[in-house]
Amino acid sequence: MRKLFIMGASGKLMRHVALSLAGEYELILQCNRGCDELAKLLSSSLRGEVSDVHLIKHDFLGKGVESLVAKMRALTNSLDASIIMEPVFDQSRFQDLSEELVKEVTYLNVVVPLTLLRALASFMRGEGSSIIVLTDLTPIKGSKVYEGLTPSLPTLASSAAIHTVVREAKNHVPANVRVFGIALGWVDVPSKKLPEGVLKKSMNLEVVVRLIKRILSECPQELSGSVIELSGYL
Repeated sequence: MRKLFIMGASGKLMRHVALSLAGEYELILQCNRGCDELAKLLSSSLRGEVSDVHLIKHDFLGKGVESLVAKMRALTNSLDASIIMEPVFDQSRFQDLSEELVKEVTYLNVVVPLTLLRALASFMRGEGSSIIVLTDLTPIKGSKVYEGLTPSLPTLASSAAIHTVVREAKNHVPANVRVFGIALGWVDVPSKKLPEGVLKKSMNLEVVVRLIKRILSECPQELSGSVIELSGYL
């Protein structure tokens, strides 16, 4: 069975992505605070058939990336695909920014995904291995794209950096690895309450899942290095 790593699998969106891929892949799921809740959801949804699902509890802020890699190598020495993300959408006001906060947001949203991308590429040995990076629309649509949300400057800078990482990664990763970005608009996810006024612009969760599955199955070389906009915005 093909093996897939998912970062932040306990998040509201990512847990449903993981569920949709269970059975098709052996899953290695990184989680942190929501590991227990994720384990219960997987057990109930998969009716206890979770032998091909492995949870790794890991705090990037406290333990970095390399120690996660060591935990992964205890489970496998190869991967076929990975899904990573920017874990923090900070909304701190400009006047409230501190050096420590800027460091934390940019570390989690740039240093961790970039370092993880490099590490994951070393697990991928098959032709057409894929890494999908989930990001946001702000580098494409601007800081006011999400009605009701006010991303901080560190968040905006991080998102712009990750878009650049996706576009340039093909010049740095091994030739068999392809990197794809998906910039998401509002997604209607079960258990997640959307701000008023955005439901008409939100996408059904299944739309996101279908695109992820298509990229994982086809791994289109011509789209490697692209950031695909997936939103209800014109």
